[in-house]
Amino acid sequence: MSVMEVLFELLVVLIKTVGTVCVSLFRVVIPEPFKSVREKVVLVTGSAGGLGRLLAQKFALLGAKVVLVDIDEVRNNETLENIKSMQCKAYAYTCDVSNENQVEALADRVYREVGDVDILVNNAGVLPGKPLLELTNVQIKKTFAINSMSHLWMIRQFLPRMLDRGEGHIAAISSVAGILGCSYLVDYCASKHAVIGLMSALQEELHEMGREEQIQLTVICPSTMNTGMVQNPKTRFPSLLPILDVDKASDIIVQSILRNKRLVVIPSFVHVIYKICNLFPPQVPLLLQRFLGYTIDPNVK
Repeated sequence: MSVMEVLFELLVVLIKTVGTVCVSLFRVVIPEPFKSVREKVVLVTGSAGGLGRLLAQKFALLGAKVVLVDIDEVRNNETLENIKSMQCKAYAYTCDVSNENQVEALADRVYREVGDVDILVNNAGVLPGKPLLELTNVQIKKTFAINSMSHLWMIRQFLPRMLDRGEGHIAAISSVAGILGCSYLVDYCASKHAVIGLMSALQEELHEMGREEQIQLTVICPSTMNTGMVQNPKTRFPSLLPILDVDKASDIIVQSILRNKRLVVIPSFVHVIYKICNLFPPQVPLLLQRFLGYTIDPNVK
């Protein structure tokens, strides 16, 4: 490749970069319109309670046919009955999403009994909340199996039919802890960081396949929510880095998926500040994080 060809490619990249920035600024003023999910199939993992239950309910109220997937059959059926009481469509399936064989069987059943999945929301997660050296090997493996590996198993089962149809959307619930390292959450942070890497690499793979515009990807990184998963969250300045209300957070997540956003950090200013801090020496983001005091207290039960 000649020098002129390289310079031309660089110029194209710069032009596209300027265009992307302009579009982003425009969307700050006039947001992307919501896409309709009426009669679309939306599958939510971890739907038995907390964030997953709220996401399922809100998609159902928008007219979607919601597929509820959780290992907790009793509470998942409670979500099912709740959605049906709202005169909405829902289907419940019991599945351990960390087990690839169960996920394969799930995909076959959902396709036969409900239809093709239009939006896959990988939400299931666990959080032991212990110092690394106090965790057992089993606990660490479980964290990665549910928080990271399950995303791979679900995507490998549902992405092929999305590609066949030329459309689809995959949303992954990661965490601010996947961006910032947090004490007593070493395994959790690592598993959520893996999700961000997974989705970033998948986007590039879809680009190489020429399918990036057909399959939408969304990564959601909320800070700690009052779901009950974390019994003892700590934040030094709640007004700056609050413990999120799960109902409000679920609204932001649904809206972000409906607007095909790529990466959403809740609250958004955390990501902006972190990006700015990364322009400075590596110690600066750490100093900011320690100042905010975003962690958990493993001694409080």
